[in-house]
Amino acid sequence: MNPNYLDIVSTVQKYTNGGMEKREVFNLYQTMLPKRNKYYKWIKSKTTSKYTDSLLIAMGTYFECSTEQAHNYLEMLPKKEVKKLLTTIGFQDKTIKEMLK
Repeated sequence: MNPNYLDIVSTVQKYTNGGMEKREVFNLYQTMLPKRNKYYKWIKSKTTSKYTDSLLIAMGTYFECSTEQAHNYLEMLPKKEVKKLLTTIGFQDKTIKEMLK
């Protein structure tokens, strides 16, 4: 929560504590506080990449691009084509299976 709104919340809590239903309190806060998203550096993203680093590096070296662009290529290519590309690069079936997990 934004520290600038703590005073507002503590003031409103004095009057809503026990006297209003939870839904009404929620609606009150929802209308009072701003709705825009704010970046807080202490909140970390929970997303992880679907592809292993070794796969991204291999595709990046094959296409001669960054790993971010390789990620975009992997999103567009079907899995069969990726397997075919990895075999032409020279990877064995066992390592290809590990890369595509």
